[in-house]
Amino acid sequence: MIDIASSVLQVRKLFIHWLKFKRFTLIHYTYGIYHTKRMKKAILILFSLGSILTAAAQQFSFKMYFKDAIGNTDSITLGYDPSASDTIDISYGEVNIISTPLDSGLDVRITDEWNNRIYESKPGSYHTKKQIIHYDCIPRQYPKFHTLEIHTKHWPVSAYWSKSLFTNACRLGSIISGVMPAGWPHIGGNSDLYYLFLSATDSVTFSSNTSPTFDSNIGTIRGIDTISFFWVGVFDMSGVAASNDNMIYSRDLLKIYPNPASDYLSVEPTPSFGVIQNVQIYSLSGDMMYEAALMDTIPISFLNAGVYVLVITNEKHEKYWNRFRKE
Repeated sequence: MIDIASSVLQVRKLFIHWLKFKRFTLIHYTYGIYHTKRMKKAILILFSLGSILTAAAQQFSFKMYFKDAIGNTDSITLGYDPSASDTIDISYGEVNIISTPLDSGLDVRITDEWNNRIYESKPGSYHTKKQIIHYDCIPRQYPKFHTLEIHTKHWPVSAYWSKSLFTNACRLGSIISGVMPAGWPHIGGNSDLYYLFLSATDSVTFSSNTSPTFDSNIGTIRGIDTISFFWVGVFDMSGVAASNDNMIYSRDLLKIYPNPASDYLSVEPTPSFGVIQNVQIYSLSGDMMYEAALMDTIPISFLNAGVYVLVITNEKHEKYWNRFRKE
């Protein structure tokens, strides 16, 4: 296996030697046979290897396009490279537009606002339309996400991409999500977008993450503008396992009614769900408000008005979740 970086260095040294002595013979070993070539060939190798390194510098990137309900459009570029950082890299064509006012129509940006506010209690340091983050296709306990800010007054918004780009093993688990990562994934958000594999389809249409209730974990207010957070993760299948906490969205397997409710919730599982073993209710901040075993009617009159998450475990220890509103 030829070490490209070492080969480039060798050829450069030989090229300098040629400039000094006008002529030299390059001897190199390829597939066990010695070859003698003139300097013209060495120069060709120098530029060819340089081109290979340039082409490999950005390992993967793709465009994601957005359109709101009245036809306003925007786009961003996402990707990864083993040599990239997780901030603004000028060498990858990334530009910090944090001081640029929001577009009055549709404005989609990649930012560190969510990460900084949640984990460091400080404002974001960058907004950009393009971000290449560090990723080397090695499974990690906490996968990296691009945080998207989406601002529009005209929901729902549709996102579009090419699903054929995500069949590679390094990015087969790539998702777009309305659920904040590395927190309480079973809590979900206001949006009807939970998470969707980018390899499964070319588009998705979804609602705001800041309506009907505002939550600073999934949105932000800047001046008079309310902005929803969403997340795109580009990683292998291990990233999904780490980010969804083994929770399954229960829209198709559990019927929960009435919703909204004031006194009781009724839970009606489908045959494929199995038998209810345990019921838990969480607040949106992740606090457990209630727990009981083997119940299909759940008292909720003691809860304050608001949105809560119902987590139900079956006899196979599979956990299913859904949101409900307490009036």
